[in-house]
Amino acid sequence: QFPDPVYRELAEKLFQRSLDCGSEMASIRSGYRLGLLQVWGRKWDQVEATYAKIVDKPEASDFRSRINYWRLYAAKQRGDSKAQENFRALLAKDQPMSLHGLVLFAPKPTDKMPNILFKSAIKPQLNAAVRAAESLQLQGLTYDSVEALGPLVEQAIGAEPEFRLYLGVLFTRAHDTLNKFKLLSTLLRDSQEMISQASLELLFPLQLFDIIRTHEEQVDPYLVISLIRQESAFNQNARSPVGAMGLMQLMPRTARRMEKVTKSGLLNPKTNIRLGVRFFTRLIERFDGNVEFALAAYNAGPERVDVWKVRYPVDNRLLFLDLIPFKETREYVASIARNYYWYQRLYPATGPSPAGTIPAAAPATVSDLEKGSIFRLVAPGST
Repeated sequence: QFPDPVYRELAEKLFQRSLDCGSEMASIRSGYRLGLLQVWGRKWDQVEATYAKIVDKPEASDFRSRINYWRLYAAKQRGDSKAQENFRALLAKDQPMSLHGLVLFAPKPTDKMPNILFKSAIKPQLNAAVRAAESLQLQGLTYDSVEALGPLVEQAIGAEPEFRLYLGVLFTRAHDTLNKFKLLSTLLRDSQEMISQASLELLFPLQLFDIIRTHEEQVDPYLVISLIRQESAFNQNARSPVGAMGLMQLMPRTARRMEKVTKSGLLNPKTNIRLGVRFFTRLIERFDGNVEFALAAYNAGPERVDVWKVRYPVDNRLLFLDLIPFKETREYVASIARNYYWYQRLYPATGPSPAGTIPAAAPATVSDLEKGSIFRLVAPGST
């Protein structure tokens, strides 16, 4: 097991061999894992050498924000201020909305209402679909407009940012939150000048909060809405390929252990949120209040988290999350932490009472991440 340094060293050698000799994607994955083990082992020069080999390769795009974060972390340990400045700039430019960027700094949304364009001059071929969607929505056929809008998520990349923001408004009217989130996430990454209070409220809507807040004595409502946004994109009829249902994507057998409920009953927002909160709070209790562990267990199962805790006994919460071997779970917890940050910042007046279980804290720094929960560190006002 990895807690034994002998096995960690052996794993590093195997990852190094794969990095040097493996296929392109296998090399990227091995380099990513190798760098994390080197962070764990405090081998700061080796961290930079490993990640410099892979960071600019196209296949590394899914890992890039994490890689540059740990390059910055290693540079701080080495006392290399020039490298720290460079890696901060890279994170701010390429991944401003990622968790690994937010724990260091956060984009400052403007209060100014952004302009929108109703048609594109750069990609005029998209305008017919927009006019069709508008017509359907004016007739009250909002759900029918989704068919016209759906392909535009990808096709609009490269069009005017103001036009893409308007598409986000049309997706909102069509109640297609999933495609809206995809479109706006890409827009705000590519065009940071569009980051405003209004555009972020489209990306992080305060849906169902009246229901969610009825459970605030059990769990922070910001945390619940952040989880729902990730699980179902607020689609109360969502069903996963494995059978999870509703807003909080509960498995029917899990729900029935807590309450007698039918499958159709699980699609009721109040029922789904009530049972989802009950299940999630049990996970928080099981993991002694560790929200990151509870979220990872919500996604991957508590038994797997038990194994990972033994395999990766690190104090740094972000390092533990990045060491999780399941990409889906890594992205899941990081996305919910990002959501949580923005819900706190965008809606401070509607937040949880002082009894909320996840308090805000002082602005985060790199070293602070060794001291406690990410959900206490990504607090409003972090810079």
